[in-house]
Amino acid sequence: MKTYFLLFLFLPFSADSEDDFISIYNTLLHSHVSPGQKQGIHANLVDYSSWADDERHIKAFKLLKELPVPESHDQRLAYWINVYNFLTVDLIIREKETDSIKNLGGFFSSPWKKHKWILHDKSYTLDQIEHKILRKMNEPRIHMAINCASLSCPDLLTEAYTANQIESQLEKQTLLFLQDSTKGMQIQGRNLKLSKIFDWFAEDFGNKQMLILFLQKYSQEIKFDSVVEGYLKYDWKLNSK
Repeated sequence: MKTYFLLFLFLPFSADSEDDFISIYNTLLHSHVSPGQKQGIHANLVDYSSWADDERHIKAFKLLKELPVPESHDQRLAYWINVYNFLTVDLIIREKETDSIKNLGGFFSSPWKKHKWILHDKSYTLDQIEHKILRKMNEPRIHMAINCASLSCPDLLTEAYTANQIESQLEKQTLLFLQDSTKGMQIQGRNLKLSKIFDWFAEDFGNKQMLILFLQKYSQEIKFDSVVEGYLKYDWKLNSK
């Protein structure tokens, strides 16, 4: 009996644990995130105060810290997007920030590089997750999925990303973001103004022609000779209710 008990203790974390995390994370998103408008920008607003008081956050975090990284591409993509978004919320509520995530940086590092979390015995920053993991997966739509807790960010989705839905979820998020003239894209004839995301991460979307082809998938108003004439002002105010 003792032998079987010890074997049980050292079994790898099961898929049930991932399902448990997704289930709890979904309830947190459904309970504390809802559509709204703030400073003239449409956004899914987060009630960080009520999220901080929700005991389910601690339960979800305990599960997340032990979850192994999945093997398949779609599983890893969904996993790391969820991790990034969950840890961003954790940072805001842990530091009790009420104005802007940018206040959480230091003299020599951004908030995305300064703060660390231990997941499955490894240390991660948000910067590492975004640049060393997610961007390496060659999926430019990740920039419409990860949320930096700011008004001009693409919205925090009100459900967890999952491998079997990741394609439709990324398409939905990209379409919604680009159709939002308050922060995603503005079209005036052949002239376009885009989110600064397309400037900061230009290499992920390819050359000018490739970017136009990418944008055309989400708007019939964009023509082959459309040009990017500038970028929208980025509002770093917290996406809080």
